[in-house]
Amino acid sequence: MDTNKIGKNTRILFYGPSRHGNGDMFQNMIQRLGEEETLEVYDRIEAFSQRLRKPRGKVSIAVLAALSKSELRDIISLAELLLDLRVVLILPDLKPETVSLAHRIAPRFVTDWSADLKGIRQVLRRLLAGTNRDRVAYR
Repeated sequence: MDTNKIGKNTRILFYGPSRHGNGDMFQNMIQRLGEEETLEVYDRIEAFSQRLRKPRGKVSIAVLAALSKSELRDIISLAELLLDLRVVLILPDLKPETVSLAHRIAPRFVTDWSADLKGIRQVLRRLLAGTNRDRVAYR
């Protein structure tokens, strides 16, 4: 389900599993943030990794979702490619060990799959507006 809509207004990359029902809810919520926002969606780490190696254009935010610690480790393996992006990270859980792993990619916001979409929507709006001054926040 790699949806490559690389346009002049592309600002958000989404990487997450297509096999989780909440993944579609997160994608839909992101797409409704604004008409001018273009979302690129990737559900395979290889395709997402290849995209990160291409010119970014106006991409400034990455929403990354992991269903397991294994998937989180796959995301962490791309840390160097994520340095210039503001990362919103959706974790399988908020256990200390999982959150500690997550900090290896310096996310701006960390939550898990049980999160309220309103909070994530607010964070993304702030990031898009460039008003997020906090280094990392939790739901």
